[in-house]
Order: sequence, then C-alpha cells, then structure tokens
Amino acid sequence: MPIVEPYKKYWQEEQKPIPPPPPPPIPREWLWWGAALLLLAVGAVTTWQWTDRPKYWEEPFDDVSVGGLKSRGWEILDYDSAAFSKQLKPGYLTLYTYPGDYWVKWEKGEKPLIKNMLIKRYDISSCVITARLKNFDPYQNAQQAGIFLFGPEMDRNNCFRITFVFTKIHEKGIPYRDEWTDRIQSLQARIMINGKSVDGGIFILRCPEFEPNILKPITLVVTVDGRNVTTRFSLGDEWEQVNREILTSELHFFPKYVGLAAFQGFTDDQGNPKGADTIPAFFDYVKVEPLPN
Repeated sequence: MPIVEPYKKYWQEEQKPIPPPPPPPIPREWLWWGAALLLLAVGAVTTWQWTDRPKYWEEPFDDVSVGGLKSRGWEILDYDSAAFSKQLKPGYLTLYTYPGDYWVKWEKGEKPLIKNMLIKRYDISSCVITARLKNFDPYQNAQQAGIFLFGPEMDRNNCFRITFVFTKIHEKGIPYRDEWTDRIQSLQARIMINGKSVDGGIFILRCPEFEPNILKPITLVVTVDGRNVTTRFSLGDEWEQVNREILTSELHFFPKYVGLAAFQGFTDDQGNPKGADTIPAFFDYVKVEPLPN
C-alpha cells in the first residue's frame, strides 16, 4: 500500500551502520618524537652501511708536506725533519736509504729503527696493496726500498716486507746466466718475528756486473686475505713482467698498517757498518684496492 512506503524507507535508513566517531587528534609532541625516531633509524642504517663498507684509497703523493700527509691519515715514524724536507720530485714521495732496519742484531745492541718510515692504518681484512718505485737504482750492499705491513700494535719487531734491494753476497756467490756473481739486485719478501727473518722469498732481477740498468719502474704488489699474503711484482710501465710471484705465506698477525720505507741496514754478518751511500727512492703512488673477482 502506498501509505507504507515512507515507513519502509525510514526503517531502511535506521538499519544502516552508524559510522564510528573520528579518532582524536595526535598530540603534536608525538609527531616530533616519531620524526626524531625515524631520522635516528635512517642515520643508524646509513652509518652502518658506511662503517661496514671497506675504505679503499689511493695516495698519489701530490702533496708530501708533513701537514698534508697527516691530514690524509699518514704518520711518520722516527721522523728526521732535515732528511724528510729533501723532497726532490713533484708528485713523488722521496725517502732515503739511511742506515737502519727492523732486522736487527740484538746481541750487538741494535734497535729497530728506520728513518721516516711512512705508515697508514687501513683496517681492511682482504685487499690488494700496490706501490710503485721509479728511478731507484740500488748499487751498494743492502740499499733497499719497499712496502711494510704491521699488525694493530704497530710492532716493529714483528712485520712483513717486500723490498727492491741490492745484495753483496759473501762467500763464493751464486750462478747467474752462466756466470758467478756476488752482486745482485732482487725483490725480497720477508716475514719478521722478534727482529729476525723467519721466512722469505727472493726473485733475482739483474746483476749490475753484466747488465746495464735502464731504471724501469718497479711495481710491488701484496695481496692480503686475513693473515695470508701473496707478493708479486711487475717491471716497467707496460707491465712487461706481470704476476711474477715471490712469496705466498701466512703471517703471525692480522695486517692493519701499511708502511713505505727506504733504508740500508745497520751492519753486515761480521758486524761491520754497511757503509752504503744514502740514495733517494721515489715512490710514485700507493693504493689499497679490493681483491679481484
């Protein structure tokens, strides 16, 4: 019947669900706290990502002033200002083969000392460390230059090194290309424990008696994976000799510092001073890179 329709419509309207009341407004201070917590969370994640990421780097030695080096994280051990000030070539670090070594004769009162050893912490467990020497021509006994690795305590008595070195061999010498010689230039890698060499490898590069030196750059490479190290070298700008391995071994420490040095040792096996000339070694660069895939 027509008279029922308005009541039916009214009844249907009454059956519709009543919407809930709107929520109370969020207090303003709650919004500030939420924003602050969000920013803290983003900052924590970002910090974790950056601190967890290995910090690889390259040092081209464009600025070798003491202040410039220290601002980039370098330290200079046994600093000699007069010697360090004699930087000869722009774009290179010049170090000199003064008497000194970390391979010492304790019984003769020697103490580990190398003037102006340059070190930098790198805190990367697996990496490749590369340094290039240019125009370095050692010609007297134990003149050498190269890379050092140290543990977190920076203990000079316990370290690893690979150097380009001239050696005067006592006794009767060694065979070299159908000749006998007691004077060689070589790449030597050594593990030092308590100031003594306990393991090492050598690659004879040339004999100055029989071959002229054309002063090709020497690139020294140390691959570090935990306590395991592999050393190799290349000769020349065009990588004429590549991946020439010298030593693979396990260290007794986890390397945390890389060092660069030039030196000539203290005394020979008879206890006499080396007495070699002090000559410059030019470091072109050093870099810390990720392991190859």
